Amino acid sequence: MKAVFVVVVLLIAGCSAIPVDNATETTATTDAVTTETQTVADSTTGTAPTSTPATTQTTVQATTTEVPPVNPWDKNPVTVAIEKPEGDSRDYTPLVEEALDYWEENSQQYADAEIEFELVENASEADLILRMSPSIGQCGSISSEDLLGCAPRYSPDNDLPSPTVVYIAAGFVNETTVKTIKHEVGHTLGLGHETPPAFMTAYTNATSLSIPNATERRIPFEESTITVYVNYSNVDDGIDYAYETKVEQAFDYYNNGAEGTEPDHLELVVVDTREEADIVINLGDDRAERYTDISVFGYDTDDDPALEYYSNATITVTGYNSGDTGWIVGYYLGYALGAESNEELARPFQDGQIDDPNWWEY
Repeated sequence: MKAVFVVVVLLIAGCSAIPVDNATETTATTDAVTTETQTVADSTTGTAPTSTPATTQTTVQATTTEVPPVNPWDKNPVTVAIEKPEGDSRDYTPLVEEALDYWEENSQQYADAEIEFELVENASEADLILRMSPSIGQCGSISSEDLLGCAPRYSPDNDLPSPTVVYIAAGFVNETTVKTIKHEVGHTLGLGHETPPAFMTAYTNATSLSIPNATERRIPFEESTITVYVNYSNVDDGIDYAYETKVEQAFDYYNNGAEGTEPDHLELVVVDTREEADIVINLGDDRAERYTDISVFGYDTDDDPALEYYSNATITVTGYNSGDTGWIVGYYLGYALGAESNEELARPFQDGQIDDPNWWEY
């Protein structure tokens, strides 16, 4: 029997958050935002032209002092870099450009700031880094799985760090991502959750991208190297070597591709403690009552009820001789690696019967 438990659920409705420690966050909720308040604060900041009066000896023409940039970085253009997780092939550039274009056009109105942005490839050259993250979880003293973004808020008494790093949750549709970027950049310009434009509210609708389920992936875990701990404490010391040999044959079978059913880059690595392990296997020898079971745990990171990633699994096999134990471990490893039925398992396990005592040789 395959038991599946969801241990992380995102987008909990109604979760609230309060900005603390000069860090601000966007929180997803199912409550729609329908009210938009328009407040326009036009202002002009600059230095009037100055002139030096003529003397009896030399006449100096009046000169104009250049108006300095008026924004938290005190420069124009403000350079911006995009960072994204390893393996994330999504092109965020047009989404970032859309959000930054908005602030170039509207920063004077809402933030009394004159600002231009320039995208750069190297983060070391950036004044502002937009860091796309699989999850945020923590923003200042706020801890929540609902966070869509996190940014420092500028104020005259709170200068922005250099570079300024803004966190944006990846994995959401374009509309949500653009709104989040606009929101967090608004914080860096000094805007809070109580100020217009409407997207600066602390809560917003969020729509996740469709993410492949764990069972649709070649490897359901987030990494291709999967750690395994085998508990032999309930196997008699005189026969534990035989059990260890047969279980290791099952590991070798999968590390060699399981007759093409597993990718070449899969690697099962035995570790010394269960705390290190992605998969824990509990064994008992043939003196015990016969019992087999598998439990799989994982993460649900989108809007459907299925798991997107496995985080860990527990396999229990007791009451069988060493040869049968090795086969049963191999059988359940197939389910721990994403199979949903016997038909999806490697050939020796498809009929659920130990037909060939040398199954692991293939």
